[in-house]
Amino acid sequence: MKGKIINVFPEGITSQGFCSFYNYILQNLKLIIFVKNGSLIGNSLIFKRIGIYFNEKGYDIEYHHCSLDPDKLWAVVIKSLNIALIDSSITNEKNHFCLDCEFETIDVNECFNKQYFKQNQKFISEIYKNFSICMNRSYMYLKAANQIHNNLANINTLALNISKINNLKQNLKNKIFISSKCCPKFKRHLFTTAFSSEGIVTYADSNYINYENKYVLNGNAGTGKTNILKYIAEEAFIRGYTVEIYHNPLLPSKIEHILIPDINTAVMSSNELNNISFDGLQLYLGNFLDCSIIIKNKEEMDVDNNNYKILINHSLKLMAESKLIYDEIDKYYVMDINFDKVLKTIDMLVCKIEFIEKINCNQIHP
Repeated sequence: MKGKIINVFPEGITSQGFCSFYNYILQNLKLIIFVKNGSLIGNSLIFKRIGIYFNEKGYDIEYHHCSLDPDKLWAVVIKSLNIALIDSSITNEKNHFCLDCEFETIDVNECFNKQYFKQNQKFISEIYKNFSICMNRSYMYLKAANQIHNNLANINTLALNISKINNLKQNLKNKIFISSKCCPKFKRHLFTTAFSSEGIVTYADSNYINYENKYVLNGNAGTGKTNILKYIAEEAFIRGYTVEIYHNPLLPSKIEHILIPDINTAVMSSNELNNISFDGLQLYLGNFLDCSIIIKNKEEMDVDNNNYKILINHSLKLMAESKLIYDEIDKYYVMDINFDKVLKTIDMLVCKIEFIEKINCNQIHP
């Protein structure tokens, strides 16, 4: 029987620039294998094959996707074995991860001839330059979209009944938490929605589906979703529960969803970015707005909503163009890959992980 597959983004393209949560790929790891000096396209192949193999053996697998190109992977985690394979280019700082973890590095340079890459280095440098220019323009449009988004949020916040929001927070806390738990506890920060070359991509709908207790916050910008999510996340942490915090891809200081695995609870927000109607107990924050303020500002809000969508869509168009530019570099990597050696590397990694699996099994059942 196959295990579950969880998909997340450890980084995001945001209105504040590139935002990274690589150091939260997983807590409580026993082994991290850094895969060194391969291209992302080559390392993705390794990570996908490893993930598929162990998922079919019944393990839950967590894939960490590249936000610009979700088909590519930065890491794969075999959760119950607490083993992660990570592209070494995303971090060289082992202290980002847990102190009790073991580290290994697999150099896959020999899988790449780098003949075509070296021969076309000047041309590839020019491609990198064009890629950076295009991505910087994309960031600029996201930043402008966020400014307009703030205008909408400010009007809604002005119309919001804070007293009713506070009552909702208390009632939600009482529904979710019956008891406390002892340590260990930790917080994880990641994205489950991202701006990408494929448009707005979200994995939230598949990641929360197996949770028994589901609460859904419905409301536009400025209606208090982050306020509520932060409150519940902090309450869970204080009570000793692990909390998974998923951030808003436009403005990472805001929260999109939280998951509390220890008590099988998900608190999700439905918004204009993920555009999902989640199952669960529905909480409508729009009910706490002063309608007279909204009606008074309707014309301005309609203009802002339209401009916001235009700016987001243009930013996404530039991301798609950026990926097409970068695909030219990937062509040289593909020509340089020795796929036989890549497959041998995968077989070697499978044997290494299965050896650890066997040791764990013997320790549990001596």
